Amino acid sequence: MSIHRLSSIKNPQELIDDYFTTGEQVYKFDSIIDQFEGRFVHLSLSRDGLLLFWKQYKANKVIGSEFCYIDDIIDVFSGCCAEHSRRQGIHQKVHTLDGYITKTLGGTFVAEKCMLSTHFLTVMYGADAVSPNALIFLIDSEQNAVRWLNEIRRLSVKALKELSLQGCFYYWQRLFTKIRYSTNTDQIY
Repeated sequence: MSIHRLSSIKNPQELIDDYFTTGEQVYKFDSIIDQFEGRFVHLSLSRDGLLLFWKQYKANKVIGSEFCYIDDIIDVFSGCCAEHSRRQGIHQKVHTLDGYITKTLGGTFVAEKCMLSTHFLTVMYGADAVSPNALIFLIDSEQNAVRWLNEIRRLSVKALKELSLQGCFYYWQRLFTKIRYSTNTDQIY
């Protein structure tokens, strides 16, 4: 009886850059439809590239943690997004949002004089491609937003390609990745 070892999802030459596993502080919008609500979070990728997660800190203590599986991501793009029926109103609000953020965060998190629409990173995810959920992050520079966009898109396409090759082993690996990045004091919901 011979034993065959399943190949790993990650090839050694395809390690994720430390920039993404270490992560960075970004502003996550919880709502931009009716009013602008959000919070600062620390955005990161898991070392195996299966999980995009963000943690909220208060005095160096994690007070909240959320995640999105990479293979659940439908699209990633630079800019702001909303439901199609409300999109026209959102585009008008983005101009208001530019002023609001420049007043609130100008000179601290983002440069005082910048085009904020290029600093948005929108991640569309969910099981339903017709009406996906949106995660909207404001990143400190356009270059970093594009860098995150390219890496998340690369990983999501790669995960979807390898899903058929890995089969059920992929789902076990995905589950253990979630467990590894959460502890008793730092839970992912």
